[in-house]
Amino acid sequence: LITVEYYLEELEVFFRNDEWYDAERALRIDDVHKYFPIEVMRNRGETCYSVYKTREGGNFYVFWDDHDYYHAFKKGEVGSAIHLQPPFKDKNDFKKLKNGVATAQDVYEIDDDFYFCGIHFMFLKPDVPTTFQEVSYSLLKNDKVMVIEYKIEKIYDENGQLKEDYGRIPLRKKDYTVVNKEVFFREDVQYSWFSYILPGDMP
Repeated sequence: LITVEYYLEELEVFFRNDEWYDAERALRIDDVHKYFPIEVMRNRGETCYSVYKTREGGNFYVFWDDHDYYHAFKKGEVGSAIHLQPPFKDKNDFKKLKNGVATAQDVYEIDDDFYFCGIHFMFLKPDVPTTFQEVSYSLLKNDKVMVIEYKIEKIYDENGQLKEDYGRIPLRKKDYTVVNKEVFFREDVQYSWFSYILPGDMP
């Protein structure tokens, strides 16, 4: 079904360019077709995704910010992109990560294919502040996922409130401190792109 393979680096440079995620210049499906023609596109209810093969092995997945297959195929915009390549990690590989001590840099050294997902919790009450939770996902053996939660001190003020400009504060992997880790079956993981990928599209 997929006839063309690409180098992982060229896919990452193109799809993970921060400029595309600016509201003024989204990466649209027409842009993608010019450089990386789509051969496979799936509709998974809440999202659509495309699949590319990488020369280094594994698959590169592009997720579209559109729930409707036909609209995504005509006017879709890229929402995220991830790479998955076996062999996948074992949960014991993450045992050395200590809560409150380990950082995302330590996670990256175990699994360089892990990815972040920022989740906002907004409350419409004046006495309950908006909070922000950062989590990462690492695909494990046996179709499971390691979900790791982080705390980011730099984006909160001395009162524990999110800073107004928190979205513009430069962060590095070492700024994310591990506070919890847990293993789930892939299909049960909330807010994870992993849960949308069909079994037949896994590498």
